[in-house]
Amino acid sequence: MSARMVPQDGDEPVPPELLPCPFCGGRAVLNNVDWVMGRRRVYCACADCRASGQDIQYRPGPDHGLRDEALYAAACAWNTRAALASRIAGDLEDATRL
Repeated sequence: MSARMVPQDGDEPVPPELLPCPFCGGRAVLNNVDWVMGRRRVYCACADCRASGQDIQYRPGPDHGLRDEALYAAACAWNTRAALASRIAGDLEDATRL
């Protein structure tokens, strides 16, 4: 499944709001760092426990379109993982009450 952003009415696309860390509940941040041979990578990580999500690699272009898509994809990957981990933790907690 491809996470693509489509600008609405000429607005710049914005990544979704990041969910808290599924491990410690800390604040998540998007990181956009240099990598190798002109490529960059974007990933989301917890500011407290340093847990990190999926790396999204891209090659920068003149219009920042690939960067925006990479930021969006990294945010979606983090939010999916955070939501899944929270749901699993809730299921485990329910199971221990039985």
